[in-house]
Amino acid sequence: DRPPVRARGNVLSVPFLDHSAPFAIGPYILAHVLEKPVYLVSCVRIQGKFFIECSKLTNKLTLQRKNRRMSAEKWARDYAIWLEIVALKYPDQWFNFFPFWASHKD
Repeated sequence: DRPPVRARGNVLSVPFLDHSAPFAIGPYILAHVLEKPVYLVSCVRIQGKFFIECSKLTNKLTLQRKNRRMSAEKWARDYAIWLEIVALKYPDQWFNFFPFWASHKD
């Protein structure tokens, strides 16, 4: 989910927490090439214990050859929706040191 240091068009901008946020396109291309299931995993610490939550994004992530970017954006939006749910459910455990937060302070 981390955008590359030198983006050069390798990011997708999708809605996240009421703002547009950059997400790397690479994970979606890799998942498409591998043709394997894609899982979303979070780990949170509650009262000194770690809890892992997993959910399946898809059995097989496919990207359209002619519209690779557009079809990757669909998957990035789905991921961002899941990430929003996790971040809002556990706001004190959400750590991100990327420029997104600096430009979106309340």
